[in-house]
Amino acid sequence: MVIFIHLKTESTRSIERAGVLCERLRSQGVRCLASETNAALLGAYAEPADISSAQFDLLAAVGGDGTMLEASRLAIERDKPVFGVNAGRVGFLCAFEAEGIEELKLSDIYALKASRRAILEASLKPGEISYAVNEITLNKTDFSKTVEFETFYGSNSLGHYRADGIIVSTPTGSTGYSLSAGGPITDPELRAMVVTPICAHSLMSRSQVLAGAYPFRIIPAQRFANEMRVSIDGGAYGECDEENGLSVALSRRTLSLLANEKRSFYDVLFKQISQRR
Repeated sequence: MVIFIHLKTESTRSIERAGVLCERLRSQGVRCLASETNAALLGAYAEPADISSAQFDLLAAVGGDGTMLEASRLAIERDKPVFGVNAGRVGFLCAFEAEGIEELKLSDIYALKASRRAILEASLKPGEISYAVNEITLNKTDFSKTVEFETFYGSNSLGHYRADGIIVSTPTGSTGYSLSAGGPITDPELRAMVVTPICAHSLMSRSQVLAGAYPFRIIPAQRFANEMRVSIDGGAYGECDEENGLSVALSRRTLSLLANEKRSFYDVLFKQISQRR
């Protein structure tokens, strides 16, 4: 087996845990690859390789949720399964905790179940597509103002909003920014889009769960055409103009996330809820 290792290079803990993971895997006959930068940090434990051309069986992320999202997008591009080792705080998407990784057996990885997760495609211009694992967010560039925009699901108008912005999340991302903005928790294996306005100036504005049969489109009002920016999974993507707007659709591609039944989505979720009471 060949595993490509992705890690958070700014975190000493992630580097140390990734080294332990590689050492453990290599002792069981697994070949470990990493980018040149990461391989230099891991020393003799990983071979340098270019992920765009390297041949490997699956991808492993060592870090927190942000690192796991980065690795997930790489896995989507290569159509490979991915699993995570949580060296961060919550690690919703991770299969293993960093503590105890010294005892990891190859059979533990083989025992993971592939969970096919829906992902989103974002487009600001025809023919240009970027993928989102968690959410696509439309925010105002001037935080002191609200913005106005129209929303459409296929040919159906879903209304005019005056708000701070809007979030379109996957079920996987429903426990992130969308939840903080008042959105629902959805089962991560659903194929759906969760649309949540951000601080809308209306008593009737609520989240909507859409089946994803049609694209969801957002068109800024003319006077706000250059005052709305788009981010994908927390990273800047581009500005939204009146001519093209923002189009979001369920992708035909999916994320093959290797999940641990001993550390399920609901186990992590309710552990976090109980800790914050």
